Formats: sequence, structure tokens, C-alpha cells
Amino acid sequence: MQKTYKKLFLSTLFFVFVTAVVFAVSMYRVDPCNVYSFKHKYQICNERYFNAGRIRHHLYERDDFDTLIMGSSVSSNFLVKDIKEYLGWQKPMRLFIYGYYIGETDTTLRFALDSGKIKKVLWGLDIDRYEASSELALWRDSTTFPPYLYNHSIWDDFAYLTSRMSLGKALEFARKGRVERKNFPETADNDYHKFWAIDPVNTWDAYQFSHDFFELPKPALDAWAPEDKEYSLAKQYIVDVIKSYPDVEFYLFFPPYPYSYLKLDYLNLRGYLAKHFAGLKNVHLFDFAGQSEWGRNSAYFRDVGHYHANLNVAMLKAIGDGKNELTSENIDSHHADLIRIFDDLEYITDFEATIVSPPLFKMKTRQRFFDEKSVKISTGKQKFEPAKTYVLTIDADVPHDGILTISWESVIKRQKPEIRVPLKKGNNELHFILMFYPLEQEVTLEFNAGMGDYLIKKIEIAQQKEDL
Repeated sequence: MQKTYKKLFLSTLFFVFVTAVVFAVSMYRVDPCNVYSFKHKYQICNERYFNAGRIRHHLYERDDFDTLIMGSSVSSNFLVKDIKEYLGWQKPMRLFIYGYYIGETDTTLRFALDSGKIKKVLWGLDIDRYEASSELALWRDSTTFPPYLYNHSIWDDFAYLTSRMSLGKALEFARKGRVERKNFPETADNDYHKFWAIDPVNTWDAYQFSHDFFELPKPALDAWAPEDKEYSLAKQYIVDVIKSYPDVEFYLFFPPYPYSYLKLDYLNLRGYLAKHFAGLKNVHLFDFAGQSEWGRNSAYFRDVGHYHANLNVAMLKAIGDGKNELTSENIDSHHADLIRIFDDLEYITDFEATIVSPPLFKMKTRQRFFDEKSVKISTGKQKFEPAKTYVLTIDADVPHDGILTISWESVIKRQKPEIRVPLKKGNNELHFILMFYPLEQEVTLEFNAGMGDYLIKKIEIAQQKEDL
């Protein structure tokens, strides 16, 4: 009897092993996240998986890129055409991790740099992990990021090849029509890969944020005095990394977050890095927190942690011109400037102050509609430059409370992005942020406020500023 159980146990164990091997081999051939083969047209996996394949394919197997853009979601709004124009980098690779943790960035960055192909790095320090003292800042959890994929060995990739995630993604590819209808970037698309700003959700978020901005607490910076502190994580995962790659030129920047986001340690970290970079010839540090026009005006932001794409262009222009650079010599005066800004801080929401004139679209005359249940107005086909930030301005009188639906074009099949916002009886002066895919656009506005008289006084679309 005992021999029978033992034989059954060994047979079961062998069956499980063979099944796992067959499953792993099948997943290796399908490779739903393009880690090995890079053969799928659409990228349907999280960038934490996809980046491993991009680095292997583009840097180790080929010579497609020689510069790198590293950061979180806001760094994904740097576009190749702008990097080429303002920095002069001709082969930039956009590599980013939404909501990154230190360990994820360090693993990804070092794997890319170890290829020996990268000469310059633009690196956004836009998550306040480095000021922490806890190791919890290194990783979100053990399943979100696959460090075992960031090497050249397949023997430690068993978790990827046998995961439920891989199986689910492989099955999703079997439904080709569904994949094509979703907003999945194409694997070869380096310029618009996960450019988050053109998601209609962000249009709605920006609209809400501009209304809630004044309710945010102001930073408690009135008593702030710069102090010398040690940041062990910043030393290990920023300073030591830069020293480890002396032939790579690093351009680091602190992004222009709203001032309500700033903390004392986040400001002190600037002084720490500026002083530790003294004498290093391969690093440049930039700070855009001192842009008072940006940090106090909600019109430039989607929410407290994300700014619009026009600020990405503005930062590229400044970095290319050597503006806003921090050094050990000017850090004290920079801190003094920040204190003066915070002492006079007042939040505003002023869309008109952010736009460039003349507008790209302007309704020719006031339009009045009598005894209508709803009114629809279209801009007609317009050529807006893709991935730029535009302000849509509306001034309209409506007979009752209702809904305004704004819609435009999409590259996603069978889908038309739209947002729906409330209208109040009488006069409505509204502003919205719009960003477009590289398509000819037709923006449609439908006012639904019941039966009565409508007066559309103004509809304009103008580009936001892209200069400091």
C-alpha cells in the first residue's frame, strides 16, 4: 500500500512538472509581453514587463537608441520630436515607469546603461521616494515588478512564463478585434507610447482640479530653513549610480509640481544633491519648482501630481538653454528665491493667462437659438498639432440646468472620446484642457439644457504657453 501511494505521488509530481514545463515553453513561444521575441504589433502588458523586452531588443540586440528618458508618468509626456528639437538628441528612447519605486527605476536604468549604448540620460526625480529612510520605498511588492527579466538569463524567468497574467494576456491576443479596439500602443511606437495626456479621463480630471485647487492646503513653508541632511537612498540610488557610469552624461530635474505638493524634505533634497554633485563633470541638476507662474496656477495641472504636456516642452527648452540649473555655488541663493516665492504665494486659476494668441479656432459670431431642446456646434475638421496642450474656452447662456458633452476624434477603433460636464441655468464660462492624437480633429460641443433659448457667445481653442 505504501509503495502504491509513493508511486502515485511520484507520478503526480512528474505530471505537474511536465505540465509546468509545457506551459512555460508555450508561454515562451507566445511571449505576450514581448520580453523575448518582440513580435506582437500591440503592447498589452504593463511597462514594468515591456521595458525589459524593449531594452533587450533595442539596446542589446540592436543599436536603435543612444539616449534615454527615465522617469514616471509625467516623464512619458516628453516626446521624441521635442527632445530632438530642444536637446539635439537624435536617438532618444522613452523609458518610464508609472508611479515608480526606487528599486524598479534602479534595476531598469542599470540594465539599460549596462548595454554600453546610452550616452545621455534625462531623469525625472518626480517621486519623493529618495527622501525616505525606509526600505519600503524600494519596491511596491514582490509581484508588481519582475527584476528577474532584467538580465540575459531565461532560467530565472519561470514566474513570468507560468503566471496567470501571462496566460490571460496570451488569451487576449486570441481576440484580435478586441485588442485593436483598445488603447494599446504599438510596440514600434516610441514617440506616443503611453503618452497619458491624450486620455479623455485627464481632460475631466483637469476640469475638476481647477475647481478644487483652492481647497488644497498651502505648503507649511513659512518656517522653512534649508538644512544639511543625509539621504541614504538618494546617495545609493542617485549619486552612486551617476558615479558608476562616468561616461554617461546625466540631466536630472525636479518637476514643476503645484506648490501644495511640496514638502520640506523635498526642498532640502535639492541642496543635498547639488552639493554631492560638486566636482562631477557628467551630471547637471535642474529645478523647476521656482516657476511661480506654474506652481500657483491650477490651469497648468491635471491634478496635484501631474502637469500638462506643455510644461514638458518648456522644461526641454530650459534644459537645452542651460536655464534653472542648480550647482553647489548657487543653491543657497536658489533657496532664498524659493522662500520669497512661498512668502507671497497665492493660488489662482487663470486659463487666459496661460494661452498663446491668436487662437487656433474661434467661432466667428455669437449664435442665438430660439425654442430649442439642445444645441450642437462643431469646429469642423481642424489641424491641431498633436500632443500639444490646448485650452478650450466656452461662454454660453442656457435656459435650464443641463449637460455639456464635448467629443473629439480618436485613434481607437469604434470609440469617440468625450467628457460630460454640468451646465447651470444662465451664463456658463468654462475652460477645458484638450490634447489630441496625431489626427485631423473635429471637436463637437452639444448643449443639452432643455427647451428654451440658447446663446453661444464664445468658443475658442488656443494653445498653452511652452516657455518659462
